[in-house]
Amino acid sequence: MLKANLAGLQGHSEAALLWIDECAEHIKEAPVLGIIIHAQRAKFALMDLQWAEAAISFDRAASVNIAAERRSMVPTCFFAAALCRMWANDLRAAHDNLQRVHEYVVLPKKNWPPSDEQAFRKAQSYLDNTGQISATLPSLLDLLELLEVKLHALRRMSSARLWSLFTLVNAVSPSSISPHVEARRLRYSGELARLLGKPHEEVCARLEEAQAELSHGRSTRFAGDISKDGAEALVHYSMAEVRFGQGDLASARSCCRAMQRSALGADFWVNLVFKAHNLEQRIDRWERAEGAACFDGGSPSMRPSSASRSRWRCCACRCRRSRKTE
Repeated sequence: MLKANLAGLQGHSEAALLWIDECAEHIKEAPVLGIIIHAQRAKFALMDLQWAEAAISFDRAASVNIAAERRSMVPTCFFAAALCRMWANDLRAAHDNLQRVHEYVVLPKKNWPPSDEQAFRKAQSYLDNTGQISATLPSLLDLLELLEVKLHALRRMSSARLWSLFTLVNAVSPSSISPHVEARRLRYSGELARLLGKPHEEVCARLEEAQAELSHGRSTRFAGDISKDGAEALVHYSMAEVRFGQGDLASARSCCRAMQRSALGADFWVNLVFKAHNLEQRIDRWERAEGAACFDGGSPSMRPSSASRSRWRCCACRCRRSRKTE
């Protein structure tokens, strides 16, 4: 499993699948790890855009908890399997998965995890349009959200797979979709462009368009969906990454804090707040490393004296205190 995870972190999804398949052969020796192994296999299959394989693994992950008479995460796995089957063009099986999610809504349980709550809400929206279940833009956006926010795998995908997703996201006519969906589409268009290394100006243009659509969408009936999906928080995240890449640390931190504020009320608000916090930590580490480089670089005669280093540290402490006060 560790070898599979390492391959996944390095973006080698095919190798990760080989290792996790070998790991799955030993589930009988450690059945408690079953749901983790199947969920990891589903993630690696998704990273490789193997929709049908991912759906099978999500079903198996759900079956582990069902056999153990646990309800948590079962709706999440069935909903993820339904999304994958839409893109595998297995629409009947996708509908069956959505029906299984709906069956869990009425079961007595007060502490459903956020991903299950989201599965209930979104599965119902697909079932309300039973005749239209297919590989549509909303289902693609939900898969991208699953990959990024829940599985933390979007940025680990290969450039070829990212390019395939980028092409799919940009293949839709904006005139045929709601402001909320268009905002999500533009944000993922911008985020995928960033991950593919496209120019900062191009990424920012897409993100600014997404913010404009969000502003428009708040005055419509889609305002609740915008809040639940955390679309605004994700726009701030992508913008923070761009500003960080440009070396504008103050703007990057400002975007991180805006992300934390706008994440409240979203299905995955904890994940989003942690994502913002993690980026702020990266900014702080980079800033500290740059400061250390200033002290350690150059010839001994060019290095600052111990007195000047003490003054610098004192100023740095004051800056940190002022940021906390703000």
